[in-house]
Amino acid sequence: MSAQAGPPLPGGTTLLVIPPVAELREQAVQARLKAGGYLSENAWIHRVLDEVEIRLRLLEDWGYPFRKDERGETLRTHLHGPEYMKLMRRAVRKAGVRILDQSPALELLADEHGVGGARGIDRLTGRTWEVRAHAVVVATGGCTFLSKGLGCNVLTGEGLLMSAEAGAELSGMEFSRQYAPSYADGSVTRGRMLAWSTLYDAAGRPIHAGGSHLRQLTQTAAGGAGLRLHRPRGYG
Repeated sequence: MSAQAGPPLPGGTTLLVIPPVAELREQAVQARLKAGGYLSENAWIHRVLDEVEIRLRLLEDWGYPFRKDERGETLRTHLHGPEYMKLMRRAVRKAGVRILDQSPALELLADEHGVGGARGIDRLTGRTWEVRAHAVVVATGGCTFLSKGLGCNVLTGEGLLMSAEAGAELSGMEFSRQYAPSYADGSVTRGRMLAWSTLYDAAGRPIHAGGSHLRQLTQTAAGGAGLRLHRPRGYG
């Protein structure tokens, strides 16, 4: 398996967690469909929500320190990047997996029967490595190299390139250019932070409270509020 930490490590991951209640799930699915211009598929959204519930319970069983509310109920709304990456490393090592740090894969090994391994280099020693396997999973993220997006500068897209070279078909690439709203002079390029923010004009009047959608913020700026947005290059 070829994998890369990318954005979750420095910034964590916000989760879409909906209790397994039919009415609540359907409301969430319809909201997601609308937000995506009705280009998504109901069945896949339901499947993702089901899988999130299963995997988060597994993480809790493994020892992830989810916070609890005043009633003692677990709050599964966010994963702290370093904490859960450390937990994942411990889990795979316990399963007997050998981890090659700082060792990017440079090519997939393939023949007429398919892909059966990968070859790369250890950046710390300069030596090459080669792994043969019955199956190869590429989990290297997208292509956001030098985008200035938080944690995204290292995502060079080589996993996508190697997969395409091996004959894989890429799906949904026309929707890959997504920009996160952020302050023009700020270092955090994740729009989620704006869900807890209030923006003011030069006179100190509130112009926008909460909500992290780029469309809302650009509409606010278009109304003469003077809001400046920074768009990281190639953020996808």
